[in-house]
Amino acid sequence: MSLARALATATSSPSKPEAVRGLLLTSSWLTQSGIQEQDELNLGGFYAWYSSIEHQYSYLYSEITGYALTCLLFLDRIIPSPIRQIAVEQAAFWLLDKVWVPDEGGYITKVFPQKNTTQRQIFTFDTGMILNGFLHIYRETDNTFCLAVASRAVDFIMNRMGSPNSMPYPILDLETMQPMQNPSHWSTDIQPYLGKVAIGLLNYADATHSEKVRNYAASMLDWVACQAESHAEGAASRSDIAFHLHPTAYAVEALLVGAVVLDKQRLLNAALKTWRFIADHQLPNGGFPMLVGEGDNFERSDVCAQFIRAGYILEKLGMLPETYVTSIDRALNRLTQLLCDRPDIHSFGSMLHSGPERPERSDPNSWCTMFAIQAFACAAGIPDICTLLTTEMMLV
Repeated sequence: MSLARALATATSSPSKPEAVRGLLLTSSWLTQSGIQEQDELNLGGFYAWYSSIEHQYSYLYSEITGYALTCLLFLDRIIPSPIRQIAVEQAAFWLLDKVWVPDEGGYITKVFPQKNTTQRQIFTFDTGMILNGFLHIYRETDNTFCLAVASRAVDFIMNRMGSPNSMPYPILDLETMQPMQNPSHWSTDIQPYLGKVAIGLLNYADATHSEKVRNYAASMLDWVACQAESHAEGAASRSDIAFHLHPTAYAVEALLVGAVVLDKQRLLNAALKTWRFIADHQLPNGGFPMLVGEGDNFERSDVCAQFIRAGYILEKLGMLPETYVTSIDRALNRLTQLLCDRPDIHSFGSMLHSGPERPERSDPNSWCTMFAIQAFACAAGIPDICTLLTTEMMLV
């Protein structure tokens, strides 16, 4: 039996009331809080977070706006709403109007409306997340322009940013027009987390029947699997002093989706090994730290949500060791504790980035909320959620 078939025939999980409540609160916050800009100049872009200390939004983030395309369409599959359809259109327009570099096919990473400036770099990872979002719009609407936009992103990733080791370079600097990497930060170096870009490539290959793109995505995932097989920690994102669990979870997600879409047990084994590394560093409260090792460390709700949804997928595939079932339950309990209950429109129903121990990090966070939406959906007992996340490549 194929892995996709195994997911499709797996028994639905029992519904957990706290997950249903979390799903309703977070999905409402996403479209009603103002985290998506409604001012005409930047209409549709999503801010990274809302500062509860400074009482203002951070910056508009192209990667997160790309996530929003997929997340909103995912939500519309399980809880249809015309409001979300409008939000998708506005987000897509902002990406194309404000941050797309059509000659390259990629997207400028950040816009700072307060300063009227942009970060003059294109991140391969951001472009990959946006690529997947536009493909889901194409699948929902049959809008061939969205497919053409996706095609430009594919060309950017595979050709403009191609490197000798099967993984694309992470950054294009728009001042020098040269691909580059910066090993001083996890998100700007060639690391296993870049494998998540393969999800959008696999989606494109499926939509266009392109074997060339499919093979390129498979080669990326094979590289990530090789990293997992070569290290005790699996495909962990590492620096000289620590492992970073958030991008490590990205590698798990890439391997899981790739395993199901390509029907490769090797990728699934690598995903499980890496997920177990994350699980083995669960905090006593059920959450997860940012780092395993040295550095400025704090709890992160995004890792908690990523851990939960990956755990549900592994369970449905019959790969979850029995000793880790309680780890998922504890993580879900902690995730519900990190839901924001501050009674203001900017905050209520959001997912806080960190816990109260770090108030400067305890802000309503857009990507943490999107990951939590899918984690709560898994635990809410809604049928076929894991198929939506993997086979249909709607994981954000």
